[in-house]
Amino acid sequence: MKVTKFQFSAIVFVLFITMLYSFILPKYVAAGQIKLVVAQDGTGDYTDIQTAIDNLPAGGGLVFVREGTYTISLAIKVKSNVTLTGVGAATIIKQANGTNINVIENVDQTNGNTNIRLINFKIDGNRLNVPGSGCGVVLVKCSRCVIEEVLIEEFEGNGIYIINSSYNVIKKNFVRKGNHGGIVLDQASNDNVIDDNIIEETYGEGIYGPGIYIANEGLTIPNYRNAIINNIIANTGQHGINLGYNTYDTLVTGNLINIPQNHGIYVYSGHRCVIKDNIVRDLAQYYAGVRIEGTAANKSNNILIQSNTVSSVTLTSRYGVYIRAESEKIDVFDNDIQNAENPFVAESGANYRIRGNRGYMTDFQRGEATGIDTGTTGTKTGSVIFTTAYESGMVPTIMLTLKELATGVVMDSVHITSVSNTGFSWKLRVSARVTGTTCKLAWSAMVE
Repeated sequence: MKVTKFQFSAIVFVLFITMLYSFILPKYVAAGQIKLVVAQDGTGDYTDIQTAIDNLPAGGGLVFVREGTYTISLAIKVKSNVTLTGVGAATIIKQANGTNINVIENVDQTNGNTNIRLINFKIDGNRLNVPGSGCGVVLVKCSRCVIEEVLIEEFEGNGIYIINSSYNVIKKNFVRKGNHGGIVLDQASNDNVIDDNIIEETYGEGIYGPGIYIANEGLTIPNYRNAIINNIIANTGQHGINLGYNTYDTLVTGNLINIPQNHGIYVYSGHRCVIKDNIVRDLAQYYAGVRIEGTAANKSNNILIQSNTVSSVTLTSRYGVYIRAESEKIDVFDNDIQNAENPFVAESGANYRIRGNRGYMTDFQRGEATGIDTGTTGTKTGSVIFTTAYESGMVPTIMLTLKELATGVVMDSVHITSVSNTGFSWKLRVSARVTGTTCKLAWSAMVE
């Protein structure tokens, strides 16, 4: 296939992201010549995290926080060239009841900071016991910073909120159970990498939030050349990934988005963006795996949507790829769309090319066999009749999962003995029993 000028630009963009990593990472490795230890039991240099940071020399250093829960009423303010690290989930920085703060933020939000490294600890935003919309981490006007292997949960605002900041890496974090966005870049945040994070349950108590959001507060300041790669995003209250107004030159690739409550990937007045090799699964009804739109005055343009998979095993998704009229120069190539009522939709007035895509139904069904006796040992058999028979000669693939198995019950084998277009038979063997118990056998059937 001939490589278009735009596809060539996408390849160059991927190479740029690789170079960006090499530019940022060596900068923070050199930080932390001076090391101070924080320990609650008094065995370190300090018992308070902020005091340790404040007592580092002007050139920065490393603060190591030992195991324990450090409850704070004021934000921890980190200065340039400081590494703050802990012992994984055993080091907990918790927001105190009744406070309205960001848990960690950079100290100079007027002129900015550089070379801050946050690594390997847990932030507990305590959202059920605090007012306001405080975030887990906020960096304003920061560059060459790294947030890595931080668990951020139970936050009222955004998990990680980056504002007017460039050349930063956000990787291998676990962000969950928040009332707003998981990871948000805003207001002229350029050349950042969001890589290999897990983000889930970003909706809290009905306040919707995307998994990853490139925002544009006030719709005036664009964000350029960011990369969203290899993230796992699940159970978001809004879009899985949202490229907001005037997002330019952004790469979205290798992400898995599962059960978003809105669109999987949403682009609003985006420009020169690449959406490639992503998987979007189990969409809510009426939404699209990838949706592109804009305004009459600011259309989305030069968007490549290539080699993505949109799959909905519940047969409820309405659209695979949806291109609104306010879009131009949209390339939709080589995508797989499974179980969408409308695999590809482009409104009248949209300017696009569609080539090499595949839209199909997998004829998915599922159910449970209940009341299987596990109170006695021996072989158990049963059969299932499909709710809707498949066409004659069509043989589905069957998947089996045991559910509600009592502690102490042991199964030697579970397998299919026969399958046809109307149903299947199964057999299992109980080798260790628990008197008076039963279990369920969940099944799914699919034909491509």
